[in-house]
Amino acid sequence: MRRGLTISLFLFAFVSSTMAQTSRVEEAIKQIPIAGHVVEDFVPKGWVLYEKASGDLNRDRLADAALTITLPYEEADKLKESGDYKGAPNIVIVLFGKRGGGFTRFAVNGKLYPEDGDSRSYMSPSIKNGVLALNNNWGDVTATDVTYRFRYNAATKKLMLIGFDFEEYSRANNNDGSRSSENYVTGMVVMYTKFRSSESNDYQEIKRAFAGTAKVAFEETVIRSREYGRAPF
Repeated sequence: MRRGLTISLFLFAFVSSTMAQTSRVEEAIKQIPIAGHVVEDFVPKGWVLYEKASGDLNRDRLADAALTITLPYEEADKLKESGDYKGAPNIVIVLFGKRGGGFTRFAVNGKLYPEDGDSRSYMSPSIKNGVLALNNNWGDVTATDVTYRFRYNAATKKLMLIGFDFEEYSRANNNDGSRSSENYVTGMVVMYTKFRSSESNDYQEIKRAFAGTAKVAFEETVIRSREYGRAPF
């Protein structure tokens, strides 16, 4: 399993430990039922449905769903004011459709939100062509944007991480921007940059290399700090 890029441009050192689920998130996950009639049935008491997506993830021709649940904004904001803030808690739930209607809980992840995010740094899910994408964007002047991509693997019966995009840029275009795209199926990594002084606001490819494949399940995917971005495992 690939645990880090080997080319010199991507050498990094982890600068903080894997973000642990808070007790609040752990307790919420315990309350998520195994089955329900509608997606709202999977939202535990005290949490709210932020965003949902629908599509066929396991190729059984039934509509599946991905949900992001969060604390009510006022409560998340109070956490930030308390001084004990560890990011805006949000949980991603993947549901598989049942024949005859309703859903079963397939997978849950409460470790995909950043510690340095703001009170509304929530994952936005989308499902297209059997791929679940989770996007998050946070930051004021300097912004961070991440996208995780997962595909169902019939052999392992799990959603597997197939790609990760990371971008850091200035919303006011005061600084240079950087972006990386990692494909864990092909093992290819591509780095891009854009310069504040450039007439064009487009990214330019600066490096492409083979870094090795990886096998990481949805439940094992986390946010970790690293020198050049966020490693998803």
